[in-house]
Amino acid sequence: WPRLRAVAPRSVRGVLAAPVGPAGAPVGAFGVLTAEPRQWRQADADAMRAYTAVLERLLLAGTEASRNLELADQLQQALDRRVLIEQAKGVVMARAGLGADQAFALIRREARSRNRRVVDIAGEVISGHLPGQPDAQAPLGDRPDPPAEPEPPGEPESPTEPDPEPRT
Repeated sequence: WPRLRAVAPRSVRGVLAAPVGPAGAPVGAFGVLTAEPRQWRQADADAMRAYTAVLERLLLAGTEASRNLELADQLQQALDRRVLIEQAKGVVMARAGLGADQAFALIRREARSRNRRVVDIAGEVISGHLPGQPDAQAPLGDRPDPPAEPEPPGEPESPTEPDPEPRT
């Protein structure tokens, strides 16, 4: 009280205060001020403790809600980036005739070689630039189609052609 009296207005004559903070780590104080000097009773102190417990629960709930909002935002951003990357993989697969893993590897390699994020390169791919190909900065429509991949060995070239040799 002596230190508070030096900074409190003259109208404050009585104070009852308690620290407020979750898990015993005070982040503030809850106080009751009176204009008249007062002898505080045990019931007053008990009520103060009950109010501080409510404040601590509110602080914890607010902190948890804030963390949950931040996490939800981070997850949404990750999902949005993933969707963009998947779309870019599809473009690369269609234009370059690559499989999904190869398309992603191409996008990732381009990002690393240019010191850029994969999602940034994915955005460029979707806007018409195919990385890792000749003239990588030219729009996709200005490039010739990639050559067709050869059929894997041992498979007939056409599903309607008969097997050249009967199997025994």
